[in-house]
Amino acid sequence: MKFDFNDGILTGCSECASNIVIPKGVKVVGNNVFENCTNIERIKLPDSVNYIGGSAFKDCTNLKSVNIPNKVTVIGQSAFANCTNLTSINFPDSLTVIGRGAFKNCTSLKSVTIPNRVTKIGWGVFEGCINLENVNIPDSVLEINEDAFKGCTKLVSISYKGKTYKNSV
Repeated sequence: MKFDFNDGILTGCSECASNIVIPKGVKVVGNNVFENCTNIERIKLPDSVNYIGGSAFKDCTNLKSVNIPNKVTVIGQSAFANCTNLTSINFPDSLTVIGRGAFKNCTSLKSVTIPNRVTKIGWGVFEGCINLENVNIPDSVLEINEDAFKGCTKLVSISYKGKTYKNSV
C-alpha cells in the first residue's frame, strides 16, 4: 500500500485494503483521503495524528472500528459520515472540536461519550444514528446545535450536567 504524504499531512492512498495502518509521522489525515473506500474495516492511526480532516473516512461503509489517538484535537466535518458499520468510537480527552455531521448516519453506533474539552456539539453531528441509545455529555459543552441528534429514534438517555434525561428525544 502506498501513501501520499508531505510534511506530516496524509493526502492520498493508492488502495483501499480492509485493514489500514497509517504510517508513523503522519500528523494530519487530510480531507477526503479515504472517502468511498468501502473495503476498509479497520484503521490504525499512529499516535502522531492530531487532526482528522473533513470527509476523511466518509462513506467507508464497512469501517467497523477506529481508535482515535490521544493527540487528536479536531475531527472535521463529515469525517466519518455514512460509516454504517461503525459500532463504537473512542474519543480522546484531547478532542476539542467535532465537525458538522462528523458521524451523520453512522447507523451502528449505540453509545457515545463526549470528552471534557468539547464545548459545542455542532449541526447534525450524530444525525441519523438510528441505533444510538446513550449519550454522555460533559459540563464543558455549552451549546448543542439543532439537529445534533435528529433521527436518533432509539436514544433513551442523555446524561448532561449531572442529570440523566430519559426518553428525551
